[in-house]
Amino acid sequence: MSLSVKKKKNFRDWHISLDVEDMTLRQAYDDQMSYGDGQADIPFIVRLFEHPSSPIAFDGAIGLKEHDYIHSILGRGMMNKDEAFVIGFTMGSSRDLNKFEKFLFTVISDHVYPKYYNWTEDDVDVFELGVIAGERLCSVPMYKVNYEMLLDKPLKEIRHMLSIDLEALRSFYMLEKKLFPDCCEPQRNV
Repeated sequence: MSLSVKKKKNFRDWHISLDVEDMTLRQAYDDQMSYGDGQADIPFIVRLFEHPSSPIAFDGAIGLKEHDYIHSILGRGMMNKDEAFVIGFTMGSSRDLNKFEKFLFTVISDHVYPKYYNWTEDDVDVFELGVIAGERLCSVPMYKVNYEMLLDKPLKEIRHMLSIDLEALRSFYMLEKKLFPDCCEPQRNV
């Protein structure tokens, strides 16, 4: 008799490419959650600065579920540089983010957040790329989008509705790949 051990999926292995166009947002989210739902593990201090209901949240703050939707829309996984880009893109799309807030957020992510959530200098650079991409490539502030209305639409259609220029987004990913040739995240995003 042989017993097979089912290996648990690690949410850091999850990734949906920009080339995936026909999958609906609901399907992408369900696939992401099949790798584990890390939402319950988000520390209070992170929620304090990043959740929209917090009185001290930064511009572009968004709920965790909506944040996870953006990972699929942008074709980003769940690793540190992916998180940095998605947060930067979301904050940048708000158009209200100023230099001081960007600086303060990076300091908090490096010195106040628990160790697992700390960013390296490289992660901060990817966050900055995300901010610029969000400012330039998205016609709608990502935190204002009603994602529940989009759940059954294909990713391609959602990207089009948000006026996200995929070639321009890919150019940001190519730049990231050149800046960090030894990192996993940018290698799989292009």
